[in-house]
Amino acid sequence: MIVLKTIALAFSLFSAIPVPRVEWNSRNLRYVMCAFPLVGVIIGGVCWLWLWGCLQLRTVSVQQIYFLQAAGLTLFPVLLTGGIHLDGLCDTADALGSHSDRAKMASILRDPHCGASALIACCGWFAGMFAFSASIHPSVRTGAALALLFTLSRLLSAFAVASLPPAEGSSLVKTFSDTAQKRIVRISTGGTALCLSLVVSLFAPWECLSVVVAQSLFSIYYVRLCRRFGGISGDLAGWFVQWAEFVSMGALAIVPAILAYIFGVSL
Repeated sequence: MIVLKTIALAFSLFSAIPVPRVEWNSRNLRYVMCAFPLVGVIIGGVCWLWLWGCLQLRTVSVQQIYFLQAAGLTLFPVLLTGGIHLDGLCDTADALGSHSDRAKMASILRDPHCGASALIACCGWFAGMFAFSASIHPSVRTGAALALLFTLSRLLSAFAVASLPPAEGSSLVKTFSDTAQKRIVRISTGGTALCLSLVVSLFAPWECLSVVVAQSLFSIYYVRLCRRFGGISGDLAGWFVQWAEFVSMGALAIVPAILAYIFGVSL
């Protein structure tokens, strides 16, 4: 029962998917970050089905297929999460755009208003995500990489929450860090990320490698960014999920094209 309550709490916190209401207490929160990647599994599954549907519509013009494909792959992740991570992207963009000291950036993160940097970052994210989504080739291998993409970003985010110190005044992440069994969360999310990547690589080696390398390199930058803020926070965690998926989608669109150009074959 505690497992189901933890999963329901994770979906209620990090998605817009309706689930039964669960009491928010230390017992249910203890391993909620272990269940957080399951939201990515659902998003990846929905995107895989959408990609598969677009693949079946090849009787219409190719241009229409890719536009339809891009619309779904861009909007579904936001709709299924209720935009919770997009809010972190916007708040963090305003803080970084201020070019201020740590204290000032922390106060901007807590400010509910939306600034120019947030609007630019948000519009840039949607424009880039749409372009990348329209550029990937609809196939079974790409679908497998998409399933990995949305799950891996949350596995790495959960691993970071259990590994990095919380920023001062970050109540949400501090709650998870205090109540979670950090070592178990790190082992669970890290081990799952490794196993999932290995499994997907059996079906889509180049696509999987593109996603893993993109998110791994971005994670290094993310750790450095958290240090600038004095630790991790809910907004920074949301910022990471959004941009990790962005760079992964970009890698899925660009890397196969580069390799195909080098080797002269379609990968």
